[in-house]
Amino acid sequence: MTTSGSIDFNNTRNEIIHDAFFKLNVYGADEVVSAEDSQYASRVLNRMIKSWQAQELHLWKKQTAYLFIQNGQYEYSLKSTSTDHATLSYVETTFSADEAIGQTTLTVTSSSGMTAGDYIGLENEDGYLQWSTIDSITDATTIVVDDALTTACEDGAKIYAYTTKLTEPFNVYSAVRESEDGIDTPMNYLSYEGYFVLPNKLSSGTPVSYTYDRQLYDGKIRIWPVPNNVDYIMKLALALKIEDFDSATNTPDFPQEWLDAIVCNLALKLAPDYGKAAGDNYQVIMSQSQDALLIASQFDSEQGSLYISPDYIGSDHY
Repeated sequence: MTTSGSIDFNNTRNEIIHDAFFKLNVYGADEVVSAEDSQYASRVLNRMIKSWQAQELHLWKKQTAYLFIQNGQYEYSLKSTSTDHATLSYVETTFSADEAIGQTTLTVTSSSGMTAGDYIGLENEDGYLQWSTIDSITDATTIVVDDALTTACEDGAKIYAYTTKLTEPFNVYSAVRESEDGIDTPMNYLSYEGYFVLPNKLSSGTPVSYTYDRQLYDGKIRIWPVPNNVDYIMKLALALKIEDFDSATNTPDFPQEWLDAIVCNLALKLAPDYGKAAGDNYQVIMSQSQDALLIASQFDSEQGSLYISPDYIGSDHY
């Protein structure tokens, strides 16, 4: 006997729905779920997943994101349509020659990792990032941008490029300020009220604190003091939102270990609506759903030490 060598088992949205109905004896193993029942179960499934998200059952969605600070700007919007700039990955290089106002063809130390259409941030001599997009990559040390330089840029100044903007996160858990030499300095979290009562929100300097305001359609990061240069970026420890089930062939935005919990708990959710919330089978499904969710949620936990110490610095992080 030999093993399969395969570890990619998964279920589609409609397979999950069918198996949940099968557990309830609503549909047989070889029966096709009606379009109406499938659409209803899909809505229930998506609501259930959003409820789990609210309980922060999504360790696998935690990521490190990068927010590019702008001189004189204290508020940043985190969403894919934002005019601000945050991403999950980027490349960094420098100018290899002075570039004058009006230039679109730029000489860089390396164009490796850049592609046409990427967002690109160019540090100018006034200490700001001018953002544009890459029109084309001429060669290993030459790029063409879509917008001409509005301020001259000096040899050695920083350049950042990335492809995809950060989507709205579920939450931001911590942040550090990364210096030019790669040193991370933790930033102090402020509650909404803690930021609100700051006496001078527009004082400038090196940011040491931040607050995250999770709104309905985007998230707002506010930092204090207001940055007076672009000598650093912010690294954010955050959780992305769990993706929706939009179509029949979508697979879960979950690890495989969660498949049983999803099917069993969907069956439990559907049971009252289909007259199946009683009897021995319902009790079995209830027990299975509780056990499967417990197993999955225990898998979805970080391993590490717990440290308890007095709050000497007056952190406002609750």
